[in-house]
Amino acid sequence: MSKKVLVISSDVDSYEIARRMAKVAHFEFVFVDSLEKLQVQLSWSKGEFIAVHFDAATKLLELQGTADVLAAYANQIPMILYSTEELDFSESVNDLAKVSYQVVEQRALDELAKSLNRLDLYAGFVASEPHVLDWVDVRDGNDEQVFQSAVKASKNDLPVLIEGGVGTPKAEMAVATHKLSNRYRHPIKIIDAELYSAQELLSLVFGDEISSGLLFEADRGTLFINNLNNFTKDFQDKMCGFLDQGSAYSHAKKAQVKLDVRLIIATDLDLISEVKKGAFREALYYRLSVSPIIVNKFNTIADDMYGWIGDFVKSIKPKYSHQDIEIEHRALDVLAKYDWPGNHAQFFQVLAWIASQPGDGFAQIDALPHFFNPSEVPSFGANLAPSLAPDLSDLLPLGGDDKVSVEKTYHMEPSQYLNLFNHHGDMRSVGDVEEELIRRAIAFYDGKMSFVAKQLGIGRSTLYRKLKEYDIDPERPLELVS
Repeated sequence: MSKKVLVISSDVDSYEIARRMAKVAHFEFVFVDSLEKLQVQLSWSKGEFIAVHFDAATKLLELQGTADVLAAYANQIPMILYSTEELDFSESVNDLAKVSYQVVEQRALDELAKSLNRLDLYAGFVASEPHVLDWVDVRDGNDEQVFQSAVKASKNDLPVLIEGGVGTPKAEMAVATHKLSNRYRHPIKIIDAELYSAQELLSLVFGDEISSGLLFEADRGTLFINNLNNFTKDFQDKMCGFLDQGSAYSHAKKAQVKLDVRLIIATDLDLISEVKKGAFREALYYRLSVSPIIVNKFNTIADDMYGWIGDFVKSIKPKYSHQDIEIEHRALDVLAKYDWPGNHAQFFQVLAWIASQPGDGFAQIDALPHFFNPSEVPSFGANLAPSLAPDLSDLLPLGGDDKVSVEKTYHMEPSQYLNLFNHHGDMRSVGDVEEELIRRAIAFYDGKMSFVAKQLGIGRSTLYRKLKEYDIDPERPLELVS
């Protein structure tokens, strides 16, 4: 079945790329080369498109109007934006980039193919388990690896082992894996092992004289045992027997009964460590771990927690708040550096709490739940606006006649001010002041480039162009080259 992608471009290369891709992929491309045609397609056929590919480097389109139109649909249709660092786009295009599914920087066939293949994976997961959107950012490489593991697992009938700490979305992964499989028309039986004693769990799964057991009720479907952290010898022996023989003892029939059940087990524990301790049978581990899905701890997933938090607050705002939400610098710093022992679940609840608080939409550190410790947060001063310039008593202003090398530091005192004069007493040029501002913003925000761009009010492509223009090394932004 063909999957439609709306391509907005007036560039010949884009047409050729899509034409070649249509021959090797199951996508149908619909081209528009004007704002009017775009509006017609979206009003008539919006529901038919699995993605919109916007060639923002095209020459003939009215970029700002196009970006504004697309922004209104960004939460309904995934946007793939073609951009380059060399182009200085309008603010509308830069804003669209922030909410796009993916930004690609090459017009090459393989780049678009990668985007669409990832999108296909993403769309399948969202369709199978909508709650997956509560925790995942598919643009991140770690999350994509989890997706790929789950999709691979769904294509066979082998047991699935999901490992992840408390608060990671193991249940969502299991349900999505079942719904993506050829068993989706049959039941998935779910057990939370933490709610039962060892004997109760054994009876619930394998049955007893009173009940048949969920393993039998899940025949032709899936049995998902969540939070299985207590491994008795009896339970492990029976599970090994079922996986080896494909059958279990029926108390009602007084005989072994063949079953067609897909087994998914999720645990908070590192089972390899449990095997080494002798708590978990090695034979059972190797039977279960054929299709492993490792759900990473939350604070290891996002490369840029500052940007991630801002994007997430925007995504949940329609549900929890009627106004725009801005998080104070100190509060944002606490959230970004927090260890998140409750992982995805805790993160979602905390951000939902912040978004739902009454007020003017400016979330200060006092709005954070009580388990955050404000006393450990460094004070940035009463005005909360970090000053990004050196103290003239010990450092010449950047851009002066005498270039100096400055040791990299990410902790500048709030009492420092951006200086408007050089050491000769003359006004500094706009370029010199801009260079210093960018250098110190990168240093202050620990090299979080998307956050730097946002705070300076410029697009990421503009920021990277400025880095090249001023020869700024993002790893050592305060170090000047003579």
